[in-house]
Order: sequence, then structure tokens, then C-alpha cells
Amino acid sequence: MNPLDLIRLQITLEYQLDALGRLVPFPGSSEQGLYIVYRYAGGCTAFFDHRLPESLCEQLRGLGCEQTFEAPGNVQRVVHAYTPCLFGGRFVSEYLPRLPEAAEFPLVSQQQGQFVVLVDAEPVCRAWSERGSDACAEVAVETHPDHRRQGYARQAVAAWASDVIGSGRVALYSYKAGNESSRALAHSLGAVWYADVVCYSP
Repeated sequence: MNPLDLIRLQITLEYQLDALGRLVPFPGSSEQGLYIVYRYAGGCTAFFDHRLPESLCEQLRGLGCEQTFEAPGNVQRVVHAYTPCLFGGRFVSEYLPRLPEAAEFPLVSQQQGQFVVLVDAEPVCRAWSERGSDACAEVAVETHPDHRRQGYARQAVAAWASDVIGSGRVALYSYKAGNESSRALAHSLGAVWYADVVCYSP
């Protein structure tokens, strides 16, 4: 898939975009990014909060993509002249292109829209759509600490992906850079990278 198409799918799960392509948070959303940059194989694309003045956006564009990722302090100094700004971290955005087979998640049952692994009738792992639309969904997964490293998360996410991809939607998987457990899980399911992401928030 085209990375720019995937980026647009992901950003529109988290924000509304106004006529200028600026970020407008959904009512009540925890997503409040001022400046979000995606770096993909073909370059970078940036999104700005709709309340930022164009002069500030131009200054940020002038810093260039690499400083956005590698020198967050420079970005913060520019934005601080207008509003307080925190570096929200660096993330990896991937998608799952392959429809998992039912044999890959024998322990998973579906409960109220979540894909759950039960051990002794108790839920120990679950995956669900943290956000979703008619075009795509993004997974969230959690495993009880006492039941990690047993393959349960892989089964739960595989079941989730089977449901999402089987419905004709794109299955998105994102995680914080440096989270080796999430990276290993994504790659065990054949996830394909399309962008690195940085976010600056109020």
C-alpha cells in the first residue's frame, strides 16, 4: 500500500482535518497534538494544529524533517514562543497485510468486540480496536503480567486482524519506538513498516 494513503488513514482515525488539512481534535479526545510528523520511505509529511499561526508552521517547516526527529529541543524552542510544547515521543507505524488463518488463534474467543484468551476461565490477554472507521482500525493489546511470553498476545492480535482484514479494512499496528516486545509481536505477524512518527503536544 502507498505510505501516504496509510498515513492519511491513521491520522484521520485520531483527528478531523479541516479544509487546509490542519488537525482538529475530536470532541473529548485525548489526542491533542500541535505538530505531528510522519517520516516514510519517500520523505516526510507534517500536520499542524488548526490553531497554530501560519508563520509558526512556516518556521517549523524550515527546521526540516531530521531536526523534528533528532533535535526535539529545537522544535520546542520554536513552538514555545507561541504556546507550551512537550515532545510526545517517537512511534513506529506499521500495518498487517496478511489475513491470519483461524489455526493461528485457537485459544481466542470474541467477547463484546474484544478478542480474548482465557486461562482457567479467566481473561489473561485481549486485543481490540482502539480506534476504527469504515476503512481501517488500529489495534490495542494487553496481557496480564503473569501470562506474558506465552504467545497469547500474538493469538489475540491475529484474531483481531482476521476480523478487520476479513471485513475489508486495513489493520494498523503502532507502537512506541524502543518497545521491543511490541516490535517483535508486530513482526511475528508479518507487519510492514510505513512510517516513523513524532508528536509534539501542549
